[in-house]
Amino acid sequence: MTALALTIKETGIVEPLGLTWLRDSKFSLIAGTRDGLEEVDGMDGAVDFGSEFSTGDITLELISTDGLSKTEINTLRDTVIAYLNQLRDYGTLTWEADPDKILAIRLNGKPSRDVNILGAFKISIPLTCQPIWVGETEHTQVGSGTLNNAGTFETPVIVEIRGPCTNPSVVIGSYTMTYTGSLVSSDILIIDTGALTATFNGVNALAFNGVFPQLDVGDNTVVAATGGTTIFKWFDSWI
Repeated sequence: MTALALTIKETGIVEPLGLTWLRDSKFSLIAGTRDGLEEVDGMDGAVDFGSEFSTGDITLELISTDGLSKTEINTLRDTVIAYLNQLRDYGTLTWEADPDKILAIRLNGKPSRDVNILGAFKISIPLTCQPIWVGETEHTQVGSGTLNNAGTFETPVIVEIRGPCTNPSVVIGSYTMTYTGSLVSSDILIIDTGALTATFNGVNALAFNGVFPQLDVGDNTVVAATGGTTIFKWFDSWI
């Protein structure tokens, strides 16, 4: 099933639902945080692992034009429900006024319909959203240089190293990622610092040193592996 992409137009219409969002819709102003505490058997208190950003909540209050017949309302209801079923997995939300930023959203609970409004279809849609807005455009750079994160929050990077090379080492800022071994021209090592994974030809790369740096806001100096080809891929991130 294809994930749904919602766009709030400057006119207030939410596409592809074709409904108008109301002012009593609720959007989180800033991302929430979640404290990492874990109880330890035989000890008083808990171990504090610090805080991390948590998902947020959005409630979209939407309404159709008025003057609809009962049949038209029922048809619209069925169409909207079909769309919302696609949001049981993560989809995306964008604002037409700020099209370069995308927020991951999914359905959080059961939408409710106001049946007391005559001649119109009104629905309340509860959503969960990820705390980070991500740029729509993926940036790519081949080789050493400067990677610019134009957002306001650190962002992960995917590093692809293609052979031939031996013991490739890649530097991002003050962090060095290394792999012990040789790559021929058909081999590919992929390091994903967001997913915290490193794979060699699709298999877990056990010879990787386990360093997964993020790109800071602004310019980040990177040094490619000696030999072969190193490709950096990233999206800007906002909080």
